[in-house]
Amino acid sequence: MVNRKFKLWHYSISHAQMLIRSIGHDKNIDIYFGGVKYMEIPSILDDISIIAAEKCDKEYLCKRLECVNDKEITVLLCSGRKYYVVASIMKIMENNLGMFELPFDL
Repeated sequence: MVNRKFKLWHYSISHAQMLIRSIGHDKNIDIYFGGVKYMEIPSILDDISIIAAEKCDKEYLCKRLECVNDKEITVLLCSGRKYYVVASIMKIMENNLGMFELPFDL
């Protein structure tokens, strides 16, 4: 997702939902997480890539959480740094939603 600035757009602790959004001229790109157990990300991410978790990533996260399922780990690579989200669900969506509309409110 090159040449896009993403922002931590919304987080709901009661529903364990998180949204990272990039506002575009034609479409938004939303990265939705449900069942969030852990996140370690800055509020703004430029040119992110989603990469596969390696053994060292799981070991790192196991120091912070009791048990981490490999399928729940999302690694976001931004400017050579790794950021982490541990969640049950991760979806990438394109949409034309307004600035204050959330995809999970529909």
